[in-house]
Amino acid sequence: SVVLITTHPFIGLFKRVVSLVGPLYFQYGDTLLESTFQNIAQWPDPEQGKTFDLPVLGHVLTYHVPHASLPQLVDCADRTVQLAARMPSPKDLLVSNLQSVNLYSTFRKMNVALWVLWELVLIGESVVVMASSPSTCSDAVLA
Repeated sequence: SVVLITTHPFIGLFKRVVSLVGPLYFQYGDTLLESTFQNIAQWPDPEQGKTFDLPVLGHVLTYHVPHASLPQLVDCADRTVQLAARMPSPKDLLVSNLQSVNLYSTFRKMNVALWVLWELVLIGESVVVMASSPSTCSDAVLA
């Protein structure tokens, strides 16, 4: 799997970037990661309340950096380069700071251990998260 480490809390945006990069990495290798890095390095610094068109691997992700005090929506809009000239409609533009996670489906197999897990998190103990798929593991960590 491909893991992106960042200091920015834009979970939905970076999850979309990884969903683009992950499958292609196993086809093109390190060259793809270098290309992705160059794309991301050219992105402007995030500013609260501004909207950006962020190019990555032939896609243009339209991303609105939310104000910290406003409610957050789930995902970022994605347009291919061919559609980049079209003005995005309001439904294409979404805020992507937080992602909703279905807690029940994420933790349904470990109902008995949830209280112990909660106690470990509260006291700051290290916890190893393992799952059957990268997306399930990511959702568990996010939850």
